[in-house]
Formats: sequence, structure tokens, C-alpha cells
Amino acid sequence: MSNPGPLGWCIRRGSSTDYGALDYALLYNPVAGRGRASAVAGSVATRLRALGHDVREGRSEHPGHMRELGRALSGEVARILVLGGDGSLREVACGLLEHEPTARAELGVVPFGSGNVVARELGLPLDPLAAVDTIAASPAIPWDVGFATADAGEREPFLAMVGLGYDAAIAERIDRARRTGWGGRLSLI
Repeated sequence: MSNPGPLGWCIRRGSSTDYGALDYALLYNPVAGRGRASAVAGSVATRLRALGHDVREGRSEHPGHMRELGRALSGEVARILVLGGDGSLREVACGLLEHEPTARAELGVVPFGSGNVVARELGLPLDPLAAVDTIAASPAIPWDVGFATADAGEREPFLAMVGLGYDAAIAERIDRARRTGWGGRLSLI
């Protein structure tokens, strides 16, 4: 990765300004949200176009593809929006971090994950269309990125938090349970 520097984010609570027409890339994983991501991405793109922006849509085709898309589109658009959660957002951020800070597109998140930690931290509405309205009227603010050395010895970026020891072990077990089908959602009445 090149000079990490802060990422530029196109989100700030409570701002309302007309930034004119911008070029956006909207990236998403089509299987996210139990397969609803493609339909929601279409609605988000339609909203951005109605606000006067140009939009390119990019869908993830395989693991690591969001990173590739972020890297490739960073010099071609002003803003990259990720329709997804913290994992998809981190993956795109990794691609942007391969560029020098002045060559990076601004990065935003349209909440569509299970936790949405970064979106919540930024005060974004959790409704995707309401989040798009907020983002489209918001300036970029700097967001510092942290780095941790993983077990394999590679420096890995993190955007909001990092877990070590017990916390990391629990997160790994939850992730494994989700992948193998031994976990799930509970409904409480």
C-alpha cells in the first residue's frame, strides 16, 4: 500500500450543501441482504440520477473483487459509494489505499449490512435512500485508518475498530458459524 494518509469520506452529519453534479460509482455485492442488493442498488442509482449525478454501477463477482473495483474506479469518479456493510466498505477502502491520498475518490457507505458500525458512527440514516440523500448533500471529511499486523504478517487496515485476543476469537467463531450454517438469526417476540 502506498502512503496511507486519511481516506476522504463524503459523509458528515447535518450538512446540507449543493455540490453540483458529481460522478459516482455504486459498488455492491449482489447476494447481500439475502439477494435484495441488486434491487436496492437500482433504487439508489435512480435516486442519485434524480439528484443530477452520473452513476456507474459495479457488482462484486468474486471474493476480493470489491477491492479491485475500488482500485480501478478511484481515478475515474469523484465518489465511490458502497452499498453494504463494514466488510464490503473495508474491502473497497483497501483498494483506495493503494493510491496516493490526492488520487483517491471520496468514499461513502450506503448502509446495507448486519452491523453498519461505520455508518452508525457517522450518524447516517440506516435507510439506504435516506442515506443517499445525506451523502449527496455532504462534503468529504477526513477519516483516519488504522493498521494492524495479521497472523500472516501482513499489515491490514481497519476503519472503525479492531479486535484482539478473546474478542477476535469470538468474531472468528461467529464468522465461521455464519459460513457453515451453524449460526443464524433469532426472532424474539
